[in-house]
Amino acid sequence: MLSAGRGATQQEGVVVRLGRSVETLLRCSDGIEVTLRSAPDGAMEKLVVDRIIALTGSVGDHTLYRQLQVHECWATSGPMKLAAALLASSAVDCLAQTSHGSDTLRNPEPGFFILGEKSYGRNSTYLMRVGWQQVDEVFPLLPVMPALVGETQ
Repeated sequence: MLSAGRGATQQEGVVVRLGRSVETLLRCSDGIEVTLRSAPDGAMEKLVVDRIIALTGSVGDHTLYRQLQVHECWATSGPMKLAAALLASSAVDCLAQTSHGSDTLRNPEPGFFILGEKSYGRNSTYLMRVGWQQVDEVFPLLPVMPALVGETQ
């Protein structure tokens, strides 16, 4: 049974820890020693477990750009054009995928792009290689700021 809260719950031998990231995994005689870091305060917690179940499908925090004009897919929470391209993709092998181009990363907000894992939202086929391709494709589209390149006006 999963908890709707951000704490821990235990039901029939299952312990759910929400809002944490895994820092270390060590095999020990009793199972696996896991060190978790709490998202809100960074507190560390160690526990020994038999199994680890990673519940993926979450999306990153969008409060940073909540007030901007960003067109997100309601199903994946990724940029709408990229979500549509991924849905239309007929690739069977996720390792064979490549970036869908900078146009799929554009938003109504000028000069604002969502790249990397966040661009895939809940879609689980994201690869780091694709994130690097996205950066390579979008970087030339960003405006040059004279103060950043040592020029003066």
